Amino acid sequence: MLTHREILLPNWKHGVLPVFFLLIATAAGILYPYFPKYAIDEIITQHQYQKLTPLILLFITLVLMQVLFTYLNQVHFYRFQKRSILSVQERLTNRIFSYPQDFFDANHSGHLLGRIRGDVAGLSFIYSESLVMMLMELIKFTASLLILLNLNRRLTLICLLPIPFVIAKYLMSKKGISEVNRAIIAENAEVEKELSDTFQGMELLKSFSKEEKGKKRVLSALKKYQDFEINRNQVMAKFNNIVAFLMRCGEILLMFFGIREVLSGTFSVGSFVAFGLYIEYLYSPVRNYGTFIIYIDYAKKSYDRIRELMSIVPEDSGEKQLPSVIGFAWIQSAFPIEKIRR
Repeated sequence: MLTHREILLPNWKHGVLPVFFLLIATAAGILYPYFPKYAIDEIITQHQYQKLTPLILLFITLVLMQVLFTYLNQVHFYRFQKRSILSVQERLTNRIFSYPQDFFDANHSGHLLGRIRGDVAGLSFIYSESLVMMLMELIKFTASLLILLNLNRRLTLICLLPIPFVIAKYLMSKKGISEVNRAIIAENAEVEKELSDTFQGMELLKSFSKEEKGKKRVLSALKKYQDFEINRNQVMAKFNNIVAFLMRCGEILLMFFGIREVLSGTFSVGSFVAFGLYIEYLYSPVRNYGTFIIYIDYAKKSYDRIRELMSIVPEDSGEKQLPSVIGFAWIQSAFPIEKIRR
């Protein structure tokens, strides 16, 4: 039995370079908010205009670094993703071809195609920059939190108040998200089966003048799949909008209490501007976390189905195992071959 690493990360070395590029781009982005703080508190307030040109040049350098390394990260991650998906599909195909004929007699070709194409495609998130971006977001969250606490501990704690409500909302939505993802993955295989059944059995359908029935089965499967997709998008939209509302509440708290501290003289204008920029770095991972979790859950369920298919004993293993049934052909059940022969 192949290990998790052998199945998921056969080309992991190709992912090191884009991760490095992403680290540099993230590090450059974290420094941005200090530029307006320095410009306001040191250059404008202290009238040290001679420092403006070096500051602008340094800022432009950081911007160019972030743009360049973000581009390199995206290009290399795309290559890594496609190479990894193809590798998993190749391993799964080789594994399926090693199974005994009884397996193919018991299982529908449409379901097998669904596993090779749909389920493996469901792993795309694992090989994309999004998964590593989530780790970078956690790093950005931690770095921003430390910087914010250094700028103003009291104001930071006030702005953290909405986050526990976001976590509670996610825990409440977790079960529904998981159920929708499971349904989408299963229905994708059903669509592949219906398409395969219908077009392979077109001659049979026409001989019985059942073209409309075949068409309705295909359209029904496609509609059902789209309904699941719509349901998932509704779940995501509801979750994301509630999270966005909670984050806006945090920004309102920042505006109210932050401006009061600026007016009282305990917080400089530059520090307030930098605080506002860093709070976005703090809230951004929280906003994106729900979407990340939805796609991670989808990828995990896709992987479970792939691993299940790979766990079947190959033909040349010398072991005995009953064939695993993962689907049936509706045309054969509707029009038994014995009836046709008669």
